[in-house]
Amino acid sequence: MSRRVRDAMLAASNYTPISSIPLVDQLVAAGVALTDIYAYSPRKLYSAATKGVSVRRSNDNSVIDIGFDGSGNVNLSALSTHVGANTGTVQTLYEQAGNAANMTTGLTTREMQVINAGAVRTAGNNNRLCLYVTASDMGYLTTMPTPITNALNSAFMICSHNNAVTASVPRYLSLMTSASTGDNASASTGVLICRNSSSSPTTAWSILRNGSVKGTVSGTFGQLDQIAAIHDGTNATMWLNNATSNAVGSGGSFNATRLVMGLTGSTFNMLPGAQISELIFLRTAANSTIRNIIHADQASYYGVA
Repeated sequence: MSRRVRDAMLAASNYTPISSIPLVDQLVAAGVALTDIYAYSPRKLYSAATKGVSVRRSNDNSVIDIGFDGSGNVNLSALSTHVGANTGTVQTLYEQAGNAANMTTGLTTREMQVINAGAVRTAGNNNRLCLYVTASDMGYLTTMPTPITNALNSAFMICSHNNAVTASVPRYLSLMTSASTGDNASASTGVLICRNSSSSPTTAWSILRNGSVKGTVSGTFGQLDQIAAIHDGTNATMWLNNATSNAVGSGGSFNATRLVMGLTGSTFNMLPGAQISELIFLRTAANSTIRNIIHADQASYYGVA
């Protein structure tokens, strides 16, 4: 077992969570329908979940499912045993709320990294496992069991961005039709969370809707944050660590059939150096109670503001 893995396991063993109840269970208790929750993370988010990710090791392409330890953290011991001194990448992000919406990617070159030559990729003040972006054309997608046919949706991500110069718009989370790969201009597609980039680096996290920026908050390059986008049917609100800057018209309804994290096969991509630790997507507009529950749990676990 590598020193990096031992340190990560020690940090996890010394951690006292804000709640012993998994986050999805908290949301259900607060009134969110389980069928409206899409939950992705290496840690345990739902009491009935048994696995968070499947991980490929670089030396022989062997893939196994990785579950959780007794505290609900990713099972770092099983992960280290499987990958060893090799590099480990995530083949599948399992949807933990039981909605049959696992995120996959068809090419191994598009898989995000969790171990680099035996060293665990971690982020945040609590050194939690993260998915690390090593190249631009990377990401995962899933077909939704029931398409979204209105603008009521919310997205919460624990992630960071880098300061690479780009003229494109690096995407972290998008809603897409079954035919679209990178078009954010039509009424049926949109980008919930992205970095509002231009020809020079910017720290702004943004929402895109019909090709226009609908809400923006500024973070810090390389810092793990909770980024949230909430559409209530009229307004698109952007949140950074549970603090908002503005709310603007959303410009129509989403009619998406796919949920995309990162974006594969398009000129609009992730940026190398970006990190993603967790995604909670809701098929409803999160009210302040739901927003506070999610922020409190994620901020405590990941050590964000």
